[in-house]
Amino acid sequence: HDLRQDDGLVVDQGAVLVPGAPELPPPVPVERQPPASLLSSGQLAKLGSMFSAIAPNGFVKLADAAQLMCGCITDSILPGGWKGTSIVQMQAALRAYDPMHTGYVDWREVVCSLLAAAFPLIMQSSCADMADQVDMLSEADADKDGYLTEAQWSSVELWFQYKMFAPGAEADLEGEYALVDQEERKVKYDSALALKQVLWDMFALPLPAGDGLCQLDFKAVLLYLCPDRDMFTGIKKAFSVASNSIASNARVTAEQLLKAAYPLGTETGKDIHRVPLDLAAVEDIVKTVYTSRGGAAEGTPSVTAEQVMYSAGGEKLMAHLLHRYQWKDAYTASKLV
Repeated sequence: HDLRQDDGLVVDQGAVLVPGAPELPPPVPVERQPPASLLSSGQLAKLGSMFSAIAPNGFVKLADAAQLMCGCITDSILPGGWKGTSIVQMQAALRAYDPMHTGYVDWREVVCSLLAAAFPLIMQSSCADMADQVDMLSEADADKDGYLTEAQWSSVELWFQYKMFAPGAEADLEGEYALVDQEERKVKYDSALALKQVLWDMFALPLPAGDGLCQLDFKAVLLYLCPDRDMFTGIKKAFSVASNSIASNARVTAEQLLKAAYPLGTETGKDIHRVPLDLAAVEDIVKTVYTSRGGAAEGTPSVTAEQVMYSAGGEKLMAHLLHRYQWKDAYTASKLV
């Protein structure tokens, strides 16, 4: 067209007639693969799901567990550092989780040990951290039955989440570059949140009503996360969880001690001889130790970890606790055969 100003036609170059290109969406956060022997949260989720499919009650035959984990190497669910591990080597590594030689292992204990290896903040918790966690989760427990729904579980921040933003850390919101850090976190993969979802998937059990909803025993989850390189420290953390005490020498009753010994209860392990002690036996141990230490006759019998450790009557129970709360390095054990 012939556009002439003297004909009264003016072209206004200040008006945008064609809308600009839309702003690009933020990149989808991608989890960074940890070192060769360690599992990512995604790999832990897949491994837990596979174990749950074949043994929802928690105990799986040692040979089946070794077979499954070797298959996970082929499927890249276990990372590259595990390549070359044979069935014999895997079985030898998993025997550390079967102290009574029953031929069964608790797969949740196996996965939690791999989880603690990949996320060091798990084992850096103190007795006070664990007791605080019980308080926080108890507040979310509306009916005070010791179980949480998925929404209640998600509403509480666990220590490996909030400790990532401790004062002085790179992600400290009060730091010099707080706003920059906050923006960067929007595009970073939230591994702590993903880890929390892994724990829900591992421990959530269907409600008895059978309506498709699930619930989670939050103290059991915390107890599975208590194992430590120093096994006695692990026991002390477990006592703090069971008794909800921040003290490093927390006292527990017989019921609380049984919970520490068997976080998910005693029923599932009876048939395979994984539960040598019942409540009556633990009550006798606690009463004997409590009395021998000068406990008041009218008081409720309770004991500390040290008292059980250095008592003849608690030897069998303490052996079980020491084994349960010692962190086990399955990867290194698989390379020693």
